[in-house]
Amino acid sequence: MSVYADISLDAIRHNVRVIAGLVETPLCAVVKANGYGHGAGEVAQAALDAGATWLAVSSLPEAIDIAPVARGARILVLSERPLEEMERFGAKLSDGIRLTVGSMGGVAAIAGLEHPPPVHLKVDTGMSRMGAQPDVVSDVVRAAIDAGLDVEGIWTHFASADEPGDPFTADQLVAFDDALATTRAAGATPTVIHTANSAGALLHPDARRGLVRVGLAMYGVHPAPETVALIDLRPALTLRTVVNSIRPVAEGATASYGRRWTARADTRVATIPIGYADGLRRSSGALGVDVLIRGRRCHLVGNITMDQAMVEVGSAVEVGDEVVLIGQQGDEEIGANEVATRLGTIGYEILTMLGPRIERRHR
Repeated sequence: MSVYADISLDAIRHNVRVIAGLVETPLCAVVKANGYGHGAGEVAQAALDAGATWLAVSSLPEAIDIAPVARGARILVLSERPLEEMERFGAKLSDGIRLTVGSMGGVAAIAGLEHPPPVHLKVDTGMSRMGAQPDVVSDVVRAAIDAGLDVEGIWTHFASADEPGDPFTADQLVAFDDALATTRAAGATPTVIHTANSAGALLHPDARRGLVRVGLAMYGVHPAPETVALIDLRPALTLRTVVNSIRPVAEGATASYGRRWTARADTRVATIPIGYADGLRRSSGALGVDVLIRGRRCHLVGNITMDQAMVEVGSAVEVGDEVVLIGQQGDEEIGANEVATRLGTIGYEILTMLGPRIERRHR
């Protein structure tokens, strides 16, 4: 393959160990979305090798797929699943899989399974996305108990833990503790209590509780600028390709669809075999995204096309030269967060939008 993602499992193991050493709390490795584009099965095994005791995914199919490599670790499905998904996949759930519940409908769907697994009550403390809102927590808990479900855990998700100056995380913790008291008063005794994602675990010690869910940080991408000086994370993914053609472009000539880029002087433009079908944003050239060739930064130019992108290069570059889009080459490095900043998004999106045509090479 001329385009591939080089995945360092040693980096995954290192990150899990240093996070565990800092937070001193059991870790749940979040491997949804194909391990944030890194390969769910391989990442799961590396995280478990390094001491993680839980895995987390988004859906029942993801849980079923990861179960064979879980090695006894429990697997939490992070969102309450639709009834149709329960009906299609519920019979395939293995021991160790836990389901999230946050509504009366969710209770009924899980209770309808032949062998309902333990559940974790999701409480909406301000994300306003999923989970039981505070005024219905008691009703949902009682319904779960009446249905014979084991309410093993309770959890919530932060909206702005990656912004340390925002007091909303503290407000969410207060709301969560109130919901926990309500849950216990309703007759449930959850033993697995968790609130913190990567940013919450690293920046909010009060949020660590009995388990922390680490996603982005496990892959070596800092969830906030404030964590850079706090912990030594190693990026696990390097995205590589090669130069497959070079042509001279005269001053005033244009490149790519729409002719959005014009050469300011006589130059050379290289084509690389990766495009928006592989996860590059079409606007990357216009928004100043760089790549690395021969250890120096080169600018993407023009609109990214479906299968190819163009790079303005110097005279020393040749066909066959390695191109690094994410990662280190020589003394230069381009991280997922840098690309995200250029594109006005977040590191999570940069990693998870890498497409299936990109071969993953684990080492």
